[in-house]
Order: sequence, then C-alpha cells, then structure tokens
Amino acid sequence: MNKANNSKKIIALVALVALVAILAVCLVACNQKDYEKRLKDAGYRVEGLSANDDLGVEDAEVEWGIAATKLKSADFVTVVKFKNTDDAKDCESAMGKLFEVKRSGKIVIFGTEQGVKDAQ
Repeated sequence: MNKANNSKKIIALVALVALVAILAVCLVACNQKDYEKRLKDAGYRVEGLSANDDLGVEDAEVEWGIAATKLKSADFVTVVKFKNTDDAKDCESAMGKLFEVKRSGKIVIFGTEQGVKDAQ
C-alpha cells in the first residue's frame, strides 16, 4: 500500500514538473532578435521597418517590426509587435485580405505562405 502511494506521488510530481516546463516554453515571448536570427538562418535578408510602412492600421502604436525577403524564391514576410492587442487584431484583419497571416497576442506575421512558415 505504501509503495502505491509513493508511486502516485512520484507520478504527480513528474506531471507537475512537465506542466511547469511546458508553460515556461509557451509563455516565453519571441522578440525581434529571435525572429531576425530565425529568418537570417533560413536565408532571408532582414531589415527593420520604417515609420512610413503601411501596416493596414491607422494610428497604430508599434513596438518593433521587421521585413524579410528571400531573393532566391521571392518569399517575403513581415513581423510586427504592436503595443496593444486591438491594433494587432486590426492589422491581422487588414493584411489577411492580401497575405497569409498569423497572429499571436500582439505579434502579427504576414507575407507569403512560406515566409510566414519560416518566421514561426
């Protein structure tokens, strides 16, 4: 009986540790440098966005943004982190009419299908 209780405690502890590890990985937000490195490693030329770039949202406040192009295949992708989720949703809606789009919280990724896949 005591062995069974110990086994259950060990299984519960392992499950708890696994859950904490999964949450830690999921909650760590990617930053601009992470996206830049990922895209450069995939063969893209990466540049920062300028204040004049049209993101489909008027008066949106942007924390950072990058644009990347892959010259060999004509794939491209833009990654933007907005200061608020509403602006990100507006951008997702506007760009979704023209490009492949993925949004996670305040970050919007849009471009060619392959470009979006490469950025994720």
